[in-house]
Amino acid sequence: MTGLRSTVHLRVRTRGEDGSALVEFCWLAVLLLVPLTWVLLAVFRTQATAYAVTAAAREAGRAYVTTSGSSATPAQSRATAAASLTLASFGVALDRRDLDIDGALRPGTPVTVELTASVPLPFVPEWLGGSSVRVHARHVELVDQYR
Repeated sequence: MTGLRSTVHLRVRTRGEDGSALVEFCWLAVLLLVPLTWVLLAVFRTQATAYAVTAAAREAGRAYVTTSGSSATPAQSRATAAASLTLASFGVALDRRDLDIDGALRPGTPVTVELTASVPLPFVPEWLGGSSVRVHARHVELVDQYR
């Protein structure tokens, strides 16, 4: 019995799946990266606009309290111009209805500037609902005693 050898040969037939992992990886990458890119663009745009609105509210408050005289009309126009210039440098347009200034030009009194801007979400057309995010900034500036 030493001379008998039993050999079994199994033949496994493989289907041609060459390259299917690469195709699956590409589809998965597209399905995950496109929404992730959209979310990142929306977050970055919202953050940039929030920074712009904060800077514009601060500059509007400073322009308002440094206006000479006690009339609110030139102070209001200076504050609006300062906010508009600051927002324009960030690529955001100022809607004058979104700028609210409250306070008197008396020494030692606080002046409150509130500014709101709307950030449209990227790649969402108006006919589809055109969603947007509202960002808000509030800045309080004291009128200098020795102005």
